[in-house]
Amino acid sequence: MRKKVSYHIANIELFTNKIIQWAAGFKDSAIYKGKVNKLQGMYLDSDLIVGVDAISSISVDKHCFEVLTNFVQAKKDWLFGYLSYDLNQELFNIKAKSDDIGFNKLHFFQPKWVFEVKNHELNIYFSKDIDVKDL
Repeated sequence: MRKKVSYHIANIELFTNKIIQWAAGFKDSAIYKGKVNKLQGMYLDSDLIVGVDAISSISVDKHCFEVLTNFVQAKKDWLFGYLSYDLNQELFNIKAKSDDIGFNKLHFFQPKWVFEVKNHELNIYFSKDIDVKDL
């Protein structure tokens, strides 16, 4: 379970630019931005969600969905990451030429910090082990 603190953000554009620059300094970070038209089938309810700094992570190339399922069940928390196109080989048992750019087929991490902006409100979610005074 995470703690949460909330703040009002007057200038979302400035905050967005600053947090993206800050998040880029971490090995593990993910940024999901914007609201997409619900009629197009894609939608993010928040204006911005940022996950930063890994408490734990997985990077795998074999048995990806089994490992991911176990990770999700064990953490029961916010998880950020990616699934690569090369997972089609595992799903459909096909041999395709990989771009081999060095990314794992699957990488997910449990962030130390989660920032969510919605309608000028910033929610910061963090581990129950961190004291609010340390923010």
